[in-house]
Amino acid sequence: MLKQLSIQNYALIQSLELTFQEGLSAITGETGSGKSILLGALGLVLGKRADHKVIGRDDKKCVVEATFSIGTKHTSFFSEHQLDHWEESVLRREISASGKSRAFINDSPVKLDLLSTLGAELIDIHSQQENGLINDQDFRLKVLDSTAKNQQILRQYELAFETWQSAQKALSAMESQNKSAKDDLDYLAFQLKELDDAKLDGVDLQSLQDEVTTNQNSEEIKEVLSGIAYILDEDEQSVLSHLRLSLQKLGNIAKVSSSLNDLHVRLKSAEIELNDISSEAYEIAENSAIDPERAEMLENKLNEINRLLQKHHFQDLEELRVYRDELRERIGLISTSDERIEELRKDLKVKVKEMLNQGEILTQTRLKAVPKVEKLVLGILKDLGLERARFEIGIKPNEETSSKGLDFVDFGFSANPGHPIQEIELVASGGEMARVMLAFKSAFSQITSLPCLILDEIDTGVSGEVARKVGKVLQKTAANMQLLTITHLPQVASLANHQFKVYKTMSDTSTETHVKLLAQEERIIELAEMISGKISSDASLQSARDLMAN
Repeated sequence: MLKQLSIQNYALIQSLELTFQEGLSAITGETGSGKSILLGALGLVLGKRADHKVIGRDDKKCVVEATFSIGTKHTSFFSEHQLDHWEESVLRREISASGKSRAFINDSPVKLDLLSTLGAELIDIHSQQENGLINDQDFRLKVLDSTAKNQQILRQYELAFETWQSAQKALSAMESQNKSAKDDLDYLAFQLKELDDAKLDGVDLQSLQDEVTTNQNSEEIKEVLSGIAYILDEDEQSVLSHLRLSLQKLGNIAKVSSSLNDLHVRLKSAEIELNDISSEAYEIAENSAIDPERAEMLENKLNEINRLLQKHHFQDLEELRVYRDELRERIGLISTSDERIEELRKDLKVKVKEMLNQGEILTQTRLKAVPKVEKLVLGILKDLGLERARFEIGIKPNEETSSKGLDFVDFGFSANPGHPIQEIELVASGGEMARVMLAFKSAFSQITSLPCLILDEIDTGVSGEVARKVGKVLQKTAANMQLLTITHLPQVASLANHQFKVYKTMSDTSTETHVKLLAQEERIIELAEMISGKISSDASLQSARDLMAN
């Protein structure tokens, strides 16, 4: 239950501290006194989005803090999100002058959606504008599911639905890819043929370039190497002939000293090296004649490889080979895509069947819950003065499958005998709709264990004896949970265990909203003013006492 509410610098509220009790609490006050401001502040601490305009004074931040008595409940929530669990847990919201928002649970900073998740488990705020929820399919399904207590079955259906959607997306994606790929197949095959024809495997690009360059310069190479061989060993005055003569002369004196011997050894090495150079130059020159056909083939191959490298924007031959292999794989996948699409279609049929099976199980749990909901709502409607009302719930297949199930829920209603049951949104008046919604909220409180419910003028559109009956239903509902109701009806307020008055004070420079817990005599005065206006007459005061006495 909600224990305390602290509001600092929110709209017209400068500073407010409220303590709440169990049972039914009525919040009253003149129109425009600030009751909606109170709910707006509470909405902030429950995770609703904030506008920096809610800040009362720009030089101070806005702080709203709510303390809930939760005992040992929700331990799994606190454990899952690694939060400290306090039996009296505090939810806090801070908004700076610049509009920056911060949220806290038990002094630990949290994201806003986490604050909202916990808040939804602790309190439900229902405004008059939300009476239209009764026409919302999600609300109707939630009522049945809460009554059926089928959360595990609903989760199994949701998983089957998600799996079916994933299979459907996979098939659609594959079909789209297959169509696009088949459109490109001829071009891909042409590219692959080009690369295959180039015979890239086993090719060393550097060696190929060297051989082509050598072939292109073969005549010059032969001329130069032949000249070297001639100078070194074939000419009468060749380098090697002079070197051999020098070796002979040096050999005669090499034994004289070690330095001469070392010089002789070095000269001998030079002779051996030059002799090898001469022989190799002669051999290369003799073999430098090229095969014109091979030379042309090699040059064409090099040109083709360079063209392919440039075409596909690659730097080396290995990248080109990898691309060729990828093309081959893509073409192979395209060729087998029809088979894979067929497999996906078969898989989708299985997923559809499983989803429909789980949906049918879910539908059966909802059908079993229908009589209980109808009985609860009709019983409360009778208490609300609609003794002859009829209310029926119909479940039929939904035209569109959703994550909530296969069902479309109809609420049929008739307030008076002799009038056929029709869809409630077509036949219920504003006052009747408010009472039906109150019946649902009251029934819902019996079905679930929601600790606190706040109703904002849910009794709009009723008066007299019906208003008294509304108050009795609220009183009865408050026996199972903490209930706060904002009301303009003295019949309702008089039945509350506690009554708060919202009022404004004004000066030349400021306007401020206040909330006060009323004592017994103060309640009588407030009720009298609700009956007859600001100036209470003796008759209205007596009427107020009579309401309190009854």
